[in-house]
Amino acid sequence: MSGVLSAQTPSLVVQQVDNQGMLEGNTYRVFMQLPLAGQSVHAIFADDASPLSISSSAPFFQHEMGNFSPANANEWMLENHPSIAYDSWITIGAKDAAAGYLWHAGVDFDPFLSGNTLNVENGAWFFLPDAEQTLPDDQGLVLLMQLSTTGVATGTLSAQGWNEDHSTWQARGLTFSTDVLAAFGCTDEDALNFDFTADFDDGSCEFEIGVGVVESLNGEDAKLWNVFPNPSTHGAFQLEALQDNELGKIEVAIFDAGGKKVFFQDYSRDDLLNGKIINVRSNLSAGIYSVNILQGKTFEVVQLLVQ
Repeated sequence: MSGVLSAQTPSLVVQQVDNQGMLEGNTYRVFMQLPLAGQSVHAIFADDASPLSISSSAPFFQHEMGNFSPANANEWMLENHPSIAYDSWITIGAKDAAAGYLWHAGVDFDPFLSGNTLNVENGAWFFLPDAEQTLPDDQGLVLLMQLSTTGVATGTLSAQGWNEDHSTWQARGLTFSTDVLAAFGCTDEDALNFDFTADFDDGSCEFEIGVGVVESLNGEDAKLWNVFPNPSTHGAFQLEALQDNELGKIEVAIFDAGGKKVFFQDYSRDDLLNGKIINVRSNLSAGIYSVNILQGKTFEVVQLLVQ
């Protein structure tokens, strides 16, 4: 295909996630690991040369109120039908309803929604190439599906995306099996539960960090950030820069009362509203949290109450 470059060995990575015993069997997430900085993935496809198949040796768990994508996993559904959090679905990057509609063409999802194999001969699901969901996380991972089953799930698929210069790459015939799990755990060497065997961080790191502390390593007069609203609802709040400064990368980490990291996100200058405000959507449950803000050599810890 003219203008299409082959990706440098992208791979599929399988993580087993804790489904809290809400259903029989295990729940897995399948990610694509992108090998080059600046790459994104915007389509999972099949054609005559490269058919797609996602199957299991036992039926997939399909929640009666679920969908082929995580589009039905909204806040109300998760609160009133919590097992929908472990529904089986396909996606690109999105893990809940907030991402909006996942486009698709030439794909019959009915067998999959009945717990059976998803076969595609000529079709695709996709987001527009510039959609935020197509971008990898800071580990180079893009979520492609969640599968719950009492059996072993396997799959073969092909993908297409952009390189940093917006040239197109393709990778065909990528495979996975839930028999082969990647090592997820805490990769931060400063954490209490650092796991030297982990290749990918799963957000489980725990630190000796005080809760309810409001401090700045720059001195009280050099306080850089304000958190509002505080109290917050469902962990949605804004960070406002209180002083003019050279804003580079800003790292926001949130820890619960037990010192467990429950949220982490990098922000850049492009993420700022009016040049000084960051919108943080952490989806936290009620409680008291420490919001840790690292920017260059400046570091602040601010208490956040979530109602």
